[in-house]
Amino acid sequence: LEMRRVLAAFSVTTMADVVDANDSVTSLREAIVSANDSIGPDSITFDVSVFSAGAKIDLLLGQLDVTESVTITGPSAHPLTIDAQGDSRVIGFFASAGDLTLEDLTIRGGRTTDDDVSSSQSGGAIRFASAGTLTLNRATVIDNRTTGSEARGGAIFAEPGDVVLNQSLVSRNSTEGVSAHGGGVFASAGDVSLVDSEVSENATMQDSADGGGLATANGQVTLLRSSVTGNSTLGSAADGGGIFSVGGVSLDASVVAENSTAGQDADGGGVFANGSFSLLGSDVSGNFTEGRFAAGGAIATESADVMIENSSITNNRTTGE
Repeated sequence: LEMRRVLAAFSVTTMADVVDANDSVTSLREAIVSANDSIGPDSITFDVSVFSAGAKIDLLLGQLDVTESVTITGPSAHPLTIDAQGDSRVIGFFASAGDLTLEDLTIRGGRTTDDDVSSSQSGGAIRFASAGTLTLNRATVIDNRTTGSEARGGAIFAEPGDVVLNQSLVSRNSTEGVSAHGGGVFASAGDVSLVDSEVSENATMQDSADGGGLATANGQVTLLRSSVTGNSTLGSAADGGGIFSVGGVSLDASVVAENSTAGQDADGGGVFANGSFSLLGSDVSGNFTEGRFAAGGAIATESADVMIENSSITNNRTTGE
């Protein structure tokens, strides 16, 4: 006989961040613990009679630790915010091959404060330590940061898995340390894909911190009907104001605009690609570099095959010496 496992479902019935087996309600933290104890992929939802418009869960007990594949879905009619209030990361996912999906949620207020040791401080909002896929559907990740050196991914850090943003927003996140790549998103080995999504107003603040909006160390960056706008790097040798990718960049019906680098030798105001670069039906405009010896106001490439079709590259500039 074929054995089939029924997906376990857990419902959150309180906004309190509490662990108490005797209080007759289920917190998000308790639901996650139950999902961790249940082998295989599970789901967590929120009781709509409790989570009305403007509902927020303030984390008081540190980051939420997830160890099994799970989909966490907020109430679609009433967006739900999970806020670490600057006291910790919001979510840490630790499973060698699992997947994490976050839907109809706002993730904010995450912060790590130490220099990075074995990636432990990377990912201000979400640290995804899995070979699987982190997927955000109709989610917002905003106002998160890392402060230590080499603490990559102001909002999201993935190692070694992939990141997929679908109808989602990553905005106003930052890294503050030297070599802390990816103001919004950093993937160490996997790909980063955006579909109908936006990465905006993220920044890296220090030297050698590449990718103001997003960065990959090995994987491909793919945008479909998406935008990367208003991101920046401020330090020297901090390439890719909007996008930095060692694995290549592909833009389809997308926009990269008003991104910048400010430091010396900080190339690629809009995009820095060390790999293939493809531009199809897209717009790259208003990007710039300001630092001395900084090349490529719009795009800088190294050892890259470049394909541009039905696209515009306009009003970009370099202003340094």
